[in-house]
Formats: sequence, structure tokens, C-alpha cells
Amino acid sequence: MLCDLESASDDDVDDALSDSDLVVFAAGAGPDSGPERKLSLDRDGAIASVESAVRIGARRFVIISSMGADDPPDDDETFSVYLRAKADADEAVRSADVNGIIVRPGRLTDDDPTGTVQIAEHADRGEIPRSDVAAVSPS
Repeated sequence: MLCDLESASDDDVDDALSDSDLVVFAAGAGPDSGPERKLSLDRDGAIASVESAVRIGARRFVIISSMGADDPPDDDETFSVYLRAKADADEAVRSADVNGIIVRPGRLTDDDPTGTVQIAEHADRGEIPRSDVAAVSPS
């Protein structure tokens, strides 16, 4: 079922996620969007999704966040707004009554997969193929 997180009601999101044991939030406003869209989708859409996951009784929630969301800048640059939006969404996952996993990849590429990822509390900036991020298991 499709659901537009920027215009959906709580009931719409719940209906879209119903029967889900695991919810993965991998949506994003995209690199060409402005600060308002970073807030409406990367933050508010993620928060609506995790809140819905709790309401429907999903046991696990995975959010694809961003490297740098652990200490975002406080200026008004679009990328800074994006990192703060991701930080707010990450905090909503941490605070929710769900087994949450926060994945913070670096710059995503369309390169062939390497078959490896670095798991760490903090990692140096870098890039990673989307397919390697998709292969991260929530187990």
C-alpha cells in the first residue's frame, strides 16, 4: 500500500503499516529538496512512521539516518537542517516503545556492493553503496 507521509493521517499510516512486524524507514526528501521538505519528510515522516509502528504493535523499527546526525551543525544551511531533521527522527526512534535500529550511512552511491559495512558508534565520513546499506540485517 502506498502512503504519502507528508499528507497522510495517523490512520492512513497505520493502515499502510498494518500487519508489519518490522518497519523500515528509508524515505527521504532527496538532495534537491529544500529545508522545509527535510523537516516534513526526513523528520516528520520518520516520526509519524515510528509512532505508527508503536500503535500497530510492530516489534522492530529500522531507520536509515545519516552520518553526522549525532552532532548536527546549528546553522541554516540545507544540509544542516537535514542533519538536525535526522537527529530528531533518531531521537524519536530511541524514545519509542519499539526495538529500534539506527543506521547512519555516509554519502550513498550507486556503485556495486562491496559486501561490507563498518559498525561503530562513530565512523569517519565516507561513502557507501546503497546496496550495502540495504543488506544491513536488523537481527
